[in-house]
Amino acid sequence: SMFVERSQGWSRRKSVDERAAAAHRTQRRKEEAIQAALEAKRQAHWHNRATRFLRRLIDRLQV
Repeated sequence: SMFVERSQGWSRRKSVDERAAAAHRTQRRKEEAIQAALEAKRQAHWHNRATRFLRRLIDRLQV
């Protein structure tokens, strides 16, 4: 009887820990996605600037 109660308490505590861990993983995944989006945006920004610069340079050379 005592053993059963103890194992039930342990499994209940484990499920709470698992839920907390899952929430933590979800949060971390969300933060990683945000960081990846910011990084992609930054790279796109530099790519656009470089493209504009090259296009202006080519226009100047063609004149």
